[in-house]
Amino acid sequence: MEFQNVFQEMLNVTAAPPAPPPNPAAAALQRADIPTDAPYYAGAFRNVEQALASRKPQSVAFWQAYLLSLCGHLERLEREAEPEDKPQERQLLRGGIQTVQAVLYALQETERTENEPRETD
Repeated sequence: MEFQNVFQEMLNVTAAPPAPPPNPAAAALQRADIPTDAPYYAGAFRNVEQALASRKPQSVAFWQAYLLSLCGHLERLEREAEPEDKPQERQLLRGGIQTVQAVLYALQETERTENEPRETD
């Protein structure tokens, strides 16, 4: 009986239509831990989509350098300012860092899926 149940589940899974490919921008934002209710979610989503649409061979290097710059700026701000100083600037920098991380995740995932061998019929 157990075998029959497992076999039926297997048939159900294999008979189900393939899931549509996830939206790369939404997947990247999720991976970067940007909640959908974040005030900057829509802007981050647009940034990821624009980065994917206009990507070039040097795009990853640009976004990595930009991420490093934002992290350096946040580190300097946290080191030189009191914890209660400039909370909005800190929050903006953190949001920017997460957005750039999402862009990099999306670019890397797009590159990975484009380089995967394709099945031929």
